[in-house]
Order: sequence, then structure tokens, then C-alpha cells
Amino acid sequence: MSAPASYLYKALKVVGEGKIWGPREAVGLFASGSERGGFPGQQSHPTIDELTLLRLLHDGLSNKEIAARLGLAEVTIKARMSRLYRKYGVRTRVQLLATAMERDLLSVPALQHSSSGTA
Repeated sequence: MSAPASYLYKALKVVGEGKIWGPREAVGLFASGSERGGFPGQQSHPTIDELTLLRLLHDGLSNKEIAARLGLAEVTIKARMSRLYRKYGVRTRVQLLATAMERDLLSVPALQHSSSGTA
């Protein structure tokens, strides 16, 4: 299967802008897969990792900066942020942050990472 040059150009442009590119079919399957089928109460109880991401987002860090801070790949952060978008039914970072603040998620105590020197 080969794609037209314009399709390849568009994909390279999107990836070059730091975004994620995938075939529509794959994106459709991914988006419909577990969007609503998670664990009961999942939406109301963020994980420690999700709280960490929300706090770093609140601090104004980019995906790249979050990845560096946590020692993860940027693509991992993008995937986790996408999961948060679906979990809270939002489409942008600003909407995610507003939802987190509205639900008072940023004030929920979280465990400190061992790298910070505290337990």
C-alpha cells in the first residue's frame, strides 16, 4: 500500500510540528476503544501519575519539559495527555486544566517522587 506524495508531505509536516500523526482508521479505533469503557469511577479518581501531569501542566510546562522532568519520552507524555483529554471529555490543554481546577484535582495530595528527597 502506498500513499500519495501529498499525504506523506502532510504527515511529515504534522510530525515536524510536534504533533502525532496516524491513519484515520487507527485514530478512530483508538478514540472509540476505551473512551467510555474504563473502570467504574475512573473519571472521578485520578491516579498519582495523572495528578503529576496535571500539576506540571498547571506549572506551564510543555510536553517536552514534562518528559525531561519525569525522565520519559515526549511521545509517552503526549499519549498520557491524550488519555487525560478523553477521560475528562476535553480537547485542549486549557480545557483540561480548567476541568482539573473546577474539580479541585490540583489540591488533591499526591505522593512525592523519590527523586525529590522526600517520601
